Amino acid sequence: SALQSRGRVARGVGLGRDLDYLPQPALERADELGFPVLVVADNVSFNDVITAAFTVLLAEEGTDADHNVIHERLTRVALAGGGLDDIARTLAIALGRGIRLRAAGVRYACTRDGTLQDWPHDQRWLGFPIEVAGVKRGLLEVSDPDSLTLRQRLLIRQASFAAALFVAQAQASAELDERIRTLFLEDLVNGSGEIDLAILRERARLFAWDLDGPRVVVLARLSHEVEGAAAARCVPPGGATPLVWSRGNEIVAIVAAARPLAWAEAWQKELAVAFGVCRVAVGS
Repeated sequence: SALQSRGRVARGVGLGRDLDYLPQPALERADELGFPVLVVADNVSFNDVITAAFTVLLAEEGTDADHNVIHERLTRVALAGGGLDDIARTLAIALGRGIRLRAAGVRYACTRDGTLQDWPHDQRWLGFPIEVAGVKRGLLEVSDPDSLTLRQRLLIRQASFAAALFVAQAQASAELDERIRTLFLEDLVNGSGEIDLAILRERARLFAWDLDGPRVVVLARLSHEVEGAAAARCVPPGGATPLVWSRGNEIVAIVAAARPLAWAEAWQKELAVAFGVCRVAVGS
């Protein structure tokens, strides 16, 4: 239901990578909601799926040779993992116009010959939204918009889609990393099976966790759901950075604290200020 509420229409799961098996309660809930869950073969990557979808969605009929060459160039940039700066440069050269592009927390501006420059303010700009799942995630702007042809507008739309693909791919990768991180941490605190120390060290290096020395688990319960990142901003200053993640209205933290009860009390006060009534329990 959470995926549906965010505009998702299906979920692909790579068994052996995301999960070892599909939990029966999750499958039953998906059936109730009519939400497709697809098992993806081990040898199929996220980029394979995106490449096929992108190729179909960007397919456009037309006889304009120059347009087709530029279309292919934009397609290659997106499918080869090019960044937003590559997309901006490619479009600037194709249109012979200045380009401004803002998305994913960065911004790029290009002159008409594709040279990156400081953010300009002295021209007229026409904006085209960069949308992912119907949500605006950025803006692509073109200078001197009055004389844009229909073909040029089509290229701008394709460039906006290429930028949206980049943002969606980055977002999906971040969500997958967070999901894997949370699953492993849940196994760690719940004692689900035996934790292989070699795997623990590998994951600690991968996610830059500091797990040296004794650790204490602190559980905070709120009256409503809070993201782990928001709760992490409330941790008391000083000491090693704790590992914090969300279980909906519960927040879990693994901390290295010489005085865990005092640390938990300080965290509880900060959470209460930010999110309202909060209860905290300390374990080990």
